[in-house]
This record gives sequence, structure tokens and C-alpha cells, in this order.
Amino acid sequence: FVAEKEALAQLGISGGNFETHGNPASLDALTDAVNSGQLRVPVETVISMEDAPAAIELSRKAKGKGKTVIRIR
Repeated sequence: FVAEKEALAQLGISGGNFETHGNPASLDALTDAVNSGQLRVPVETVISMEDAPAAIELSRKAKGKGKTVIRIR
């Protein structure tokens, strides 16, 4: 999914797109940004592992409004 900067600007929201490679240093930096409040991650729902296939299908159809957290314990 891609943030449309112009559409966001019309709503008074700034945003952008980024991609990170999963190495320990970049994941630590991303975790620090979330924990410090620099980066907010909208969590829409928390689901069990059993519900993951249905959630992935909804995500592929672009029906979600935030991130889905899969609880594994």
C-alpha cells in the first residue's frame, strides 16, 4: 500500500512511504522510532494465529484501516 502525499496534505496530514531491509540495526531503529512516538503505527485489530489467513485475505483486498497484530502466545 502506498501513501498518497497529495491526498494526505489536503487533510492536513503529512506522511510518506518507506521500506526497510530486515537487518538488526534497521529494525532496532524502527523499534526506537515507534517506542519514542516519532512513528505511530495504527493498530486496527489483534488476532490469534488461527485467524491470520482471513486477516491476510482482507489485507490483500485493501479492506483494513490499520495494522493487524497477530498474537502468537
